Amino acid sequence: MKRELNLLISLSLSAAMLTSCGENKPDNTEVAGNTPAQTTTETSTSTDEEDSDDSDTTDQDFFSLQLEENSPKEIDIDSDGQMDEITFESNYLEDEDKYYYDIQIKDQTISVVDENTNPDIEFASAYYSQAEDGNYVIASLSGICCTYQTILYRWEDGELKEIDSLDGYNVYEFTDNNLLLGEVVDVFGTWITSNQFYYDKTGLWTAEKHPKITNPTGLELKQDITFYDESGEEPKSAKAGDKIYPCILGQNCIGFSDENDEFLGYLIYSSKEEDGIEVFYVDGVSEYDLFTNVAYAS
Repeated sequence: MKRELNLLISLSLSAAMLTSCGENKPDNTEVAGNTPAQTTTETSTSTDEEDSDDSDTTDQDFFSLQLEENSPKEIDIDSDGQMDEITFESNYLEDEDKYYYDIQIKDQTISVVDENTNPDIEFASAYYSQAEDGNYVIASLSGICCTYQTILYRWEDGELKEIDSLDGYNVYEFTDNNLLLGEVVDVFGTWITSNQFYYDKTGLWTAEKHPKITNPTGLELKQDITFYDESGEEPKSAKAGDKIYPCILGQNCIGFSDENDEFLGYLIYSSKEEDGIEVFYVDGVSEYDLFTNVAYAS
């Protein structure tokens, strides 16, 4: 079926993103120093159906859990002491070769993926949280061409209401009032970035301004390069043949570290379209003339 095929494509894409650019760096780098420019990114370990941790997380009276497809859960959605049944329902429409997803709670049905959803969306997962300031459901949508969406619902006035949505971002990890969201970014290769988000009755928000790159792989330099840093220290450099590892994403810049986890600074990039493909430049030098192993997953 189409679902199985696209899932295989999704898993292959994830593997490609983790391995296509070179050997993986053992640990993520803790970054010091300042970024060349501030960015306000609205923003994942991936939560495809096979990778999800469906265990419940309990913290006194507050807990969170993943809602498995077509498996009713007993929760107290309105905190009245009476248990309510919630179901994350998936239905396969053979004539469309597509899955639709709904959330059913009490006498209400919320359409998560239906005929009005972006046609590139193929899969969805859902989570429930009984948090300090209310009860929430989070839906994480994913599909072809790295299409992602995160939707936040809150139980208010006797019904489940959508209060916020982020296009382009997927749920990697989920706990009480806490989400690790991320997206796929294509600059000097394909990278998965992550950003810590929180949620409350006002919606989704983050205090982090610079997403971290979660799958750093070594880019081998073809020529010497000097990095930019606003810390006031002497700029660091790397030589042709060195491997450098992307670790943080800024506005029109990427922060790099060396093989010993020492933060080097930032490369500021620009881009232009060439033969229908976006090509990135650093100080007028093409990414393909700067690195020996630029590779994109899509």
